[in-house]
Amino acid sequence: MMTQLINEATEKAKEIFKDEPYLIPPTRAGHIYGVSSPTIYRLINKGDLEAIRPVLSGTQGAVRVTRDSAEKLMARWLTEHNDPKSAPWFNNKDSA
Repeated sequence: MMTQLINEATEKAKEIFKDEPYLIPPTRAGHIYGVSSPTIYRLINKGDLEAIRPVLSGTQGAVRVTRDSAEKLMARWLTEHNDPKSAPWFNNKDSA
């Protein structure tokens, strides 16, 4: 039963992110999750999302969330909560 729930959550997460680039800007990730950019940065700082700074131009790269980590967090959240509105960050006062 739990394995089936995990598999379904993983497939749903892949479906949600299927058209996204491999490196997702925090504002876009926030839009997908329905939260603000500061919430995305908190999830990055907590280690819930993996982010990198690819140097595309200039000396410092912009922060980008990896699609793989976004899918994993979404799958974990879907497995744990099984309801989008019950996610821990959904009712966060700074959510978009």
